[in-house]
Amino acid sequence: MSKQHSFPLLIRADATPSMGSGHIMRCLTLASAARQAGAIVVMGGHCTIPWLCPRLEEEGYLFWEEPCPPQADVSCLLAQLEDMARRIHCPTRDCAVILDGYHFTPLSQSAARKQARVLLVIDDYHHLPRYDCDILLNQNPGSEVYSYQGSVGLKLLGPEYALLRPEFKAPPPSGGRAKGLLLSLGGGDFSGVLPRLAPVLHVPSMRDKILRVIAGSTPKKVIHTLLGHGPFRLEILPRVDDMPSLLADTDLCVSAGGSTCWELCRMGVPFLTVEVAENQRRICNWLDEYDFAPHFSISALTALLENTELRSEHAAALRHLVDGRGAERVMDTLFKFAYRGK
Repeated sequence: MSKQHSFPLLIRADATPSMGSGHIMRCLTLASAARQAGAIVVMGGHCTIPWLCPRLEEEGYLFWEEPCPPQADVSCLLAQLEDMARRIHCPTRDCAVILDGYHFTPLSQSAARKQARVLLVIDDYHHLPRYDCDILLNQNPGSEVYSYQGSVGLKLLGPEYALLRPEFKAPPPSGGRAKGLLLSLGGGDFSGVLPRLAPVLHVPSMRDKILRVIAGSTPKKVIHTLLGHGPFRLEILPRVDDMPSLLADTDLCVSAGGSTCWELCRMGVPFLTVEVAENQRRICNWLDEYDFAPHFSISALTALLENTELRSEHAAALRHLVDGRGAERVMDTLFKFAYRGK
């Protein structure tokens, strides 16, 4: 990506225990790709996940807790974008804008599009009656079948555009076999999901395994209560800064149907999926239907834990699904669109 296309980029996304951290985390991926090209990036939003905002600050991004709630109205959104642009001494009309969140209505999109140089909207499950944007991104498999209504310029659809953070761009790690099972259900609070998973995780095949749980916003006490007496050794991870290294030390993962799926694909880690939100249903079903990752169940878990050859077959298939260049493709398209004129 050439640095001659550098321009200001405003990213608006939110993170709360109920909605999770996925929107902001994948926008962080786009921000990194833009920054590498020389763009000036400002991220803004409503963030109440304690570990997330410090991470953004550590990585050098300007981020703050917006006074407006996530379900902000149009006037509030425009005021936020103007404030973000003002911080880098640039009018909003000269900025590219990215909106990522299910609460941004068609009216919000229309208003932001009129104010920005170019508007990119990230979607997951075709939940709105109409869309209004210059570029629409849906990285999920099967999104090609959606008939997006409204005023949409370019459509970037499918795993070719999967947003992986820079650390996942290296080839999958090689070497010895990994040593345990990882439970990764997102950055939100999955207390409501864990009770139906816990009994399955107590299968005999888990004996003497290491079960690592990425806690997200779930209270440690809840995790200990449900998983603290299993046949495995439990490790609770409040925060993970080096996901590739963690995945390299993992036999198998139980994952929510979000962005972690693409990280697992890139790293070649076999996994099972758990639908923790309605918008993940299509992803989980697609991965199961095409034999990339089965739905979480006793039979599927036992088979993958006990069969090394089966895990190897899954790993090989997963690596071919995602090449790690999705963020580059998205940013190249965004820059080219912005400089062709509106």
